[in-house]
Amino acid sequence: MWHIRNNIARFRRNFSIRNEKYKNGIVDLFLETFVKTFLTYLPRPFLYFNFFNNKKTKVDVNELRQNGYMKLSYLDNDLIDYFINIFLNKSSQIYNSNFQNIDQANEYFIKNNIQRSKPIYLDLKDKKYLEFLKNYYISDIATNYLKENPNKLQITSYIFMLSKINYQNEKKELGLQFPSNINTELEKIKYSVDSKHALHFHRDIDHYKFIKFFYYLTDCFDGNGQHMYITKSHKIIKMATAPYKRYLEEELINSYKDSKFLNLIGKKGFGFAEDTFGFHRGTPITNKYRIMMMTQIKPFGGQSYNFIPLKEIINFN
Repeated sequence: MWHIRNNIARFRRNFSIRNEKYKNGIVDLFLETFVKTFLTYLPRPFLYFNFFNNKKTKVDVNELRQNGYMKLSYLDNDLIDYFINIFLNKSSQIYNSNFQNIDQANEYFIKNNIQRSKPIYLDLKDKKYLEFLKNYYISDIATNYLKENPNKLQITSYIFMLSKINYQNEKKELGLQFPSNINTELEKIKYSVDSKHALHFHRDIDHYKFIKFFYYLTDCFDGNGQHMYITKSHKIIKMATAPYKRYLEEELINSYKDSKFLNLIGKKGFGFAEDTFGFHRGTPITNKYRIMMMTQIKPFGGQSYNFIPLKEIINFN
């Protein structure tokens, strides 16, 4: 019941800003609330049936459909540098600073105890970004996986940074339910902060079907905030882990014995596509930092802040 109460509370919080976050106001807000309340208990038909759209594409998405994850081609260095410069320039404006390089930005975030930077949304009509979409088959993969008419899809993309923080300078979130093995005050603070910034296992429920593309813009190895994903969890629904909340790894192991707990590490430019309805998380930084670019494509409906129709930037005729 607390799961339903939490979603009702979320609905009430978002009601006052419904016209800002949702293009269709109250209709999209109701849709998102319904999906987040009940979708984790239900199978999603588009993963099993082929009557939606069977268009052949240049990229095989069978691995993505089976496991919820697939590797992408490495991002070219010139695109990495281009996106890093956008992140530094726009972050400088947001934080009233002048970041000349990544280390300066990281020093600022550490000094101000900022674990996750504000997202830098990209200009989706920018020539370089369109080059990225085309050369890396992003829309091709999305339309094939989602089995959806591309004219009915919308897209957003942003860059953000994770840095190391001192948890002793933070506060725990009031009203948060803690796992039974989280006991000390510092453990509760760490759990609260990491939960807020998506560093515990969770599902994204941005729509009943959606796909996300991730690229590391900096080297990302153990301790650098690497991403983790539980294969097949986008299709396998377990009642014990159905409630929409954050989970520790040990709470999920028994439910997903036949899945792989992927620890996704790689040099800058490493990319992967995910159905993040499956359980995933970032990890807290213990060394250096991580800058990641995320692109999401989904059908219309639900929260649509900073999304634009895919057909506005790609000609599908």
